[in-house]
Amino acid sequence: MMRKRAPGGGRKPKGAAPVRSQLTVRIPDELRAALEENVARRRKRKPSWNLTEEILGRLYWSYRRQEEERRDPYMKALAFLISAIADNVNMRRSLVSEWHRDPFMFRAFKRGVVELLDALEPAGEARPHLDIEWLRQSGGKLHQLMADQSETPEAAGAWAARQVLGGLYRFAPEPEKWTRLREMEQDPRLMGFAGTIADRMEEEFYAMSNVRRVLGIKEPKGGKL
Repeated sequence: MMRKRAPGGGRKPKGAAPVRSQLTVRIPDELRAALEENVARRRKRKPSWNLTEEILGRLYWSYRRQEEERRDPYMKALAFLISAIADNVNMRRSLVSEWHRDPFMFRAFKRGVVELLDALEPAGEARPHLDIEWLRQSGGKLHQLMADQSETPEAAGAWAARQVLGGLYRFAPEPEKWTRLREMEQDPRLMGFAGTIADRMEEEFYAMSNVRRVLGIKEPKGGKL
């Protein structure tokens, strides 16, 4: 007589992304069959591929698709050019399999991107697009931060990099911060800036999990870097 498997028993999935919580979802039989068919097809190239990885991969893809649809045409073109820089540095991926982990390749890529952006930079005076004087006079802490971060191109770029890196190493959501930013959205002098930042931060938080997986960034023990 066959023994029934105990709840939670059996082989645990060994996906590329760490699985920390369990979610039970009922799906139509035909959808599960389609997923399992894709799993079988992928296993020809990657024998360890399983249903959990297939579902997570498609969820990650949906967030990437959402981000791609939101991106403007110029950003798409720029992303293509930056990707072409990486391909040329690594001779169309023929020299080093993980070029982003190789110091020589990465520095060459960095230099190529800088030269590309220098060549595409538009001429003219760089002026802030927010009312910096009003932000400084408002007295609010967030308003002061926005003024500091938006006054010069260098400050805006440094802030943008800190935001992206902060999102990359942020393993827990920040709903209170997102709410405060959206409350500032009501002031027309902010040109929708605060609410847009909150929306981007929330979207990027959920999309960053896949970026961390690809780059091999793992959450540190204790939740501290």
